[in-house]
Amino acid sequence: MQQHGLLHLLVKKKGPARRQWRRQHGFRADRRAPGEPPYISLRDVGKLVDARFASLPAVAAAGGLPALRAFTAQLEASPAWQELKAAAEAEQARLVALLPEDLRQAAEKRQQAAGEGEEEE
Repeated sequence: MQQHGLLHLLVKKKGPARRQWRRQHGFRADRRAPGEPPYISLRDVGKLVDARFASLPAVAAAGGLPALRAFTAQLEASPAWQELKAAAEAEQARLVALLPEDLRQAAEKRQQAAGEGEEEE
């Protein structure tokens, strides 16, 4: 996101960020204002599929889906990403080990079912 100049638009939640921007620019906090930035929430980044995320105004302005896919490929190839991914997988394994046996089995069944669904696509 930083490479495409979008990092400044990334916010935890859009509503509070919009209200703050509106107040700072002399507008009513509860009404849309001209020139309002097209914020990108953490939820947008974490929940949307590539094509839908790429359709967000700020992402589209930075090159859309092709730019997003290039960025993702670059990110996944970086050593820092690989370290972060390995650390997340280790933490996931640690947390799963803390679960009671019945919850662990339910989680494993759910993960297996999700894996089977991916193979069908």
